[in-house]
Amino acid sequence: MVKKRQLFRVARESLGDIDDLFVHEDLAMMLPTHHIARLIQFETCSDPGTFLISWHHGPLFTLGTGLPYYSGQRIAHPGGQGWSLDMPDLTDRVRQEVEAKALGTLREGGSLDTLEAFMRRHSAPIELGPWFEAIIAIAMGDLDCAAEKMMSGGSMAWGPDRLNCFVRGLGDRLRDKGAALGSDDRRLLAKTLHFWERRSVAVSRLGKAWVSTPFPLEETF
Repeated sequence: MVKKRQLFRVARESLGDIDDLFVHEDLAMMLPTHHIARLIQFETCSDPGTFLISWHHGPLFTLGTGLPYYSGQRIAHPGGQGWSLDMPDLTDRVRQEVEAKALGTLREGGSLDTLEAFMRRHSAPIELGPWFEAIIAIAMGDLDCAAEKMMSGGSMAWGPDRLNCFVRGLGDRLRDKGAALGSDDRRLLAKTLHFWERRSVAVSRLGKAWVSTPFPLEETF
């Protein structure tokens, strides 16, 4: 079985000198990291002597409980999925495949303005729905859109209850008022998004690369 420390070494030696990556243990995080995580992950697998590499992308402020696995894909070597520590020129080959199959995509995905479009290109359809569109609309300050999505039917709807659990009645007021929501409630929305983001960062070990910045919502109060 490949050991974690061996993965750490491969990650560091193959990607550690790329200017816009920060390598920490088994993760290589794209810089800058604000509201969106963009990373390369090295993972052990059940096949002894091999490991896997994947890229992942996703917003940090969606009440997640770990790494933001919204978009992503395996980075396979030309002969198959798993990588072997015994491969000749392993670190050079890892770097070549990561540059060819992941870095260009991740560099395009760092902006909130283009987040939804990026997700629609790179995520499975089941990952998208009113809940996702609503939370992005809140972050961007488009509260009429958020209210509309929160009133959408179906199992994927992002209803008011998730916000109500953190601030009593906040989700109901957003759903009912949309862009007419007052400044105090807008501040509460921003505070909630920042709380969710900090929690995701802590759980996903991205703190060494993450920098807290305001949401566009905060320009509206």
